[in-house]
Amino acid sequence: KFSPVKETAMKLGLDVLQPKRVKGNEEFINVLESMAPDLITVAAYGQLLPKNVLDIPKFGCVNIHGSLLPKFRGAAPIQRAVLEGEEVTGVTIMFMEEGLDTGNMLAKVSTPVDGKTGGQLHDELAILGAKLLVDTIPNIAKMTGEKQKDEESNYAHMISKKEGHVDFSKTPVQIERMIRAFDPWPGTFAYAGEKLIKFWKAEAIGRKTGEA
Repeated sequence: KFSPVKETAMKLGLDVLQPKRVKGNEEFINVLESMAPDLITVAAYGQLLPKNVLDIPKFGCVNIHGSLLPKFRGAAPIQRAVLEGEEVTGVTIMFMEEGLDTGNMLAKVSTPVDGKTGGQLHDELAILGAKLLVDTIPNIAKMTGEKQKDEESNYAHMISKKEGHVDFSKTPVQIERMIRAFDPWPGTFAYAGEKLIKFWKAEAIGRKTGEA
């Protein structure tokens, strides 16, 4: 099944290239160079772009990252923000460099986390990020961006399916955040004997801290 981006590109007669890897892929890099792009944009792309790709576009490469950098650099910023109990999250448009999500920040937009799931935040941030990118691109030629404070950064490492196993030694608040963060994937579960139990929604009751 094609993604909506690919479906739209095909309808518009635009070329769609889907290399499994960019680094060391000379054929693909040669195609990029022949296109001589003014700008390359990346969204939810699980690979670091090598320097010989970063250097191709006239105005650089920019990433639409699903957190308020420098917090939650890495692969799973949305889920980690929910797990950590962040009250606000958002999207950062940033220049790309060889480090992981370390480039200068160009623009940000925020939204309250409230009781949203990881999936709900993903969809909301996708829309906010797309609009922010459209608003940022016209000014990109004269932007240098704001340097990130590395000392305020943390790493949102990739989520594994086994992380969805609920540990009932955690507080109610921690478990409720976990159920929201991992909806829709990888989901949360526990075992009662040999029976698998899946959790879809929870509420932490008692003291506000969830310790009781």
